[in-house]
Amino acid sequence: YISRESFSMGSLLRPVDLVNQPLGFQERYKILQKLFKQLQKAYAHTKGTNIDLERLATRLEVHVAKNSLSGQSYKFNMSILLRDVLKYKGDLSKIKINGRPLKGAKPHLSSIGNANSITTRSKAMEALKALILDSKVLEKNGYIVKEMQNKTNDDNSTQLYAPCLRCSSNFKKTDIMEKTLCRYHPLKRIYNRDTKNHQYPCCGETTDSVSFLRLGCKTFFHHVFRGESYDEL
Repeated sequence: YISRESFSMGSLLRPVDLVNQPLGFQERYKILQKLFKQLQKAYAHTKGTNIDLERLATRLEVHVAKNSLSGQSYKFNMSILLRDVLKYKGDLSKIKINGRPLKGAKPHLSSIGNANSITTRSKAMEALKALILDSKVLEKNGYIVKEMQNKTNDDNSTQLYAPCLRCSSNFKKTDIMEKTLCRYHPLKRIYNRDTKNHQYPCCGETTDSVSFLRLGCKTFFHHVFRGESYDEL
């Protein structure tokens, strides 16, 4: 067992946490170690440092992880990467994952750890592209990538209020910690085909009842809401 806390604070060689993990952290860590060793062999004749190779290994591993739909496809894609890193002597532009070349991964062997090799605008743009992840990949892994649009005053005013998740009453979001009476049913209503009305299974009340219990059989002292917009999150 490999504990995350056991890593030294200065080491970069660890898998990047993802929302959707194709494989467990421990297995990804072991494969990442193998990839690092393969890169050391591929770039042995360059001036690249272990720090540079750790960054490259981490970037390549997370690229494969984000583009693998299952643990089996992740292992298969990583086996191809481990093989082709040595086969093509570190030329990442010749390596294909899922039938597609590695995006933005076209560094010359001499460019590892050597910033002076970037002498033209085109080379600088290639180096920058290597650091950028595709927006579709980010969105698939739970990142918010949509641009925020300017809101009008009316839009801002409507955002001040929200329906309570329990009792459906509209309330001011800033008053969420203010004490109030929130009457609700803990269970969702279901439709009764025999009586042709809705019934709450938590207390047996129906929607056409005249009893005050139809409003709720439970009470609480606060309203609640679930934030879903970019600003609320």
